[in-house]
Amino acid sequence: MIHAAVLLLSLAGFACLSLSMARHQQEVFGGRALSPSRSRLLWAMGFLLIASALAVAIIFLGAGFGSVAWFGHISLAAAMVFMALLWQRRRTSG
Repeated sequence: MIHAAVLLLSLAGFACLSLSMARHQQEVFGGRALSPSRSRLLWAMGFLLIASALAVAIIFLGAGFGSVAWFGHISLAAAMVFMALLWQRRRTSG
């Protein structure tokens, strides 16, 4: 259960980080970008969510195993967001 929570927090964090970039905003929202203040908010939320995933992993799994598990979860979450962005680009362009 803890692994699912860490993965979901990491996934939400990387989704926020990717949507804080104007290039990804235009791809996802159909050509329009968010305001700079909303982009900064998404950026901050992304880092906060990833940091909270680390905290959850360390609290429930210990410092050693928790940090290793966190690295694995953020790698998987980053790959999932990357694949979702690729799928979105292919869906809208073709």
